[in-house]
Amino acid sequence: MATEAAIKSLIPHARFGQGRMVTITVSRGETLRVSVSVEGSEPWSVSDHQVPHWERRVKERIRLGVLEVLDKAYNLSPSPWGTLTGVRPTKLVHALLDEGLVLSQIKHELQETYALKPEKADLLVDVAKRQRPFFHPSPNDPVSIYVGIPFCPTRCSYCSFAAYPLESHGHLVKDFLQALRLEIRAVGEFLRELHLKVETIYLGGGTPTTIAGSDLAELLGLIGTELRSDLAAEYTVEAGRPETLSLETLSILKDAGVGRISINPQSMHDDTLKAIGRQHTVDDVHKAFGLARAVGIPIINMDIILGLPGEELAHVEHTLKEVSP
Repeated sequence: MATEAAIKSLIPHARFGQGRMVTITVSRGETLRVSVSVEGSEPWSVSDHQVPHWERRVKERIRLGVLEVLDKAYNLSPSPWGTLTGVRPTKLVHALLDEGLVLSQIKHELQETYALKPEKADLLVDVAKRQRPFFHPSPNDPVSIYVGIPFCPTRCSYCSFAAYPLESHGHLVKDFLQALRLEIRAVGEFLRELHLKVETIYLGGGTPTTIAGSDLAELLGLIGTELRSDLAAEYTVEAGRPETLSLETLSILKDAGVGRISINPQSMHDDTLKAIGRQHTVDDVHKAFGLARAVGIPIINMDIILGLPGEELAHVEHTLKEVSP
């Protein structure tokens, strides 16, 4: 999977099972050695000594090697973000800080292991430095809860998450919700036993608002009973697909105490939405936003994606104007 992800990060429409062979060799003794080659080109290899996280480093090295050999074999222009595609890069920086690395070591790691350009490494470190003062001294109390709903109306072409379209996986929703309710009750009991407070709750996915009606009301009610505390500072539901936001659904969210939702158009161009596998239109985005405001959802954020197929700067400028107040 690391190989396929690395290839698709460079060549999104790559097909497998034909064309030039990519060969990967991994050996581990006192050192870790990873070699990557593409048929007809010079191989790339690297050795690591005393690596603390062997499994993670193998994946990192495979991704880096694939990027290096494909760049040379096909004369590609590598991303300034190197192998950090489909991830939250500041999370990596904070993990390295937690391991005790100093900023200069982290910048070196970002460039040497993940192939970031120096300016992007500097940017990540600067953002992490600004975020760090807002972290709690202890990561264990209070805590944050993430509830994942892995279903969507359709699967977007760019998606890297565990998300399954209702058309092919909708028959699993009932059993999934039953298992999720059991887990929420178990986690609630665990929190009470350890006297832990929940500061933030986030429902993500997938698209949580594919769950509707009484199922959604029951789920949010259980979360309120088992997980919410008087310390709760944020309760967010990712309502990313506007076609899922009926007046009933939004009213259920408001009545459950949800204070923030995400309505994510990604682009405000119908041709782009169709090309990336979205099921909604630009007009659907406007309607969903208007309903959310009418119901009284206090905070609404909207995600967009840059670099979508066929889009240029003018498309992005138009999208920004459309989603601006």
